[in-house]
Amino acid sequence: MINFFLYHTFGFMVAAALMSVGLTGITLAILRRRAILDLPNERSSHTVPTPRGGGWGVMLALLPFWIWALWKAGRLDQPAEIVLVGSTVLLMAVSWIDDRRGLGPAIRFATQIVAVGAVMALLPADLSLTAGLLPLPLDRLVAGFVWLWFVNLFNFMDGIDGITGGATAAMGFGLMLVWLKGRAGEPYNIGNASEVSIRDVARLAAALVTPALPVNFKLSADAAYLTDNPNRRCPDLAKAARDLGYAAEIPLGEGLRRTFRSLQIA
Repeated sequence: MINFFLYHTFGFMVAAALMSVGLTGITLAILRRRAILDLPNERSSHTVPTPRGGGWGVMLALLPFWIWALWKAGRLDQPAEIVLVGSTVLLMAVSWIDDRRGLGPAIRFATQIVAVGAVMALLPADLSLTAGLLPLPLDRLVAGFVWLWFVNLFNFMDGIDGITGGATAAMGFGLMLVWLKGRAGEPYNIGNASEVSIRDVARLAAALVTPALPVNFKLSADAAYLTDNPNRRCPDLAKAARDLGYAAEIPLGEGLRRTFRSLQIA
């Protein structure tokens, strides 16, 4: 039986993506025409003046479809959902003011704390964000801290050419694949089935920079370092392969080479 809601929603996702591309192009043209640019300095990863505020195109496309999805799912009466949308708009406004006039880090961080805290406070009491591993107050505190960390990490990555868009696209396609082909409530490991040590990763990376670059490896002086700290972290990809048809196609060495090449081009 065809799930018409699923494919209807998928169609809206494609429309939102196309609208995002179009609006981003228009937004960038307006920003360049008005000379709203971020000029490169010694700490910048970009070498040419870059428009400030290009994310408006993405958000103006996302917001109406986001609200539609909440309405379609019957969740527009949920306080946490409404505040989440409102907090997003608040962060957009503060970011724009910061781009145009410059705001101190204290104001920006305080706004982020207010936005995240408001959503955390309104989440249903029976919803555990740590799968029941922590009591509710600690659950909200840890989740809020991780959310704040991710917001600032994302802002940091946004200053590196292409990394934010690439990471977001990869996460978006991955979530869409799980949504379309996965099973509800099931976690999926994504990675490479080939096991490799951190020391080998460091050696591969060093060889790409210069073959003569040494890699220093030292064992921890803490005798209890490996207590409750697994020695092996190779993911089990069997469920992802079975349900999603997932298979890693790019070997680690080739992935590192492509990463270094893109950084050199940027």
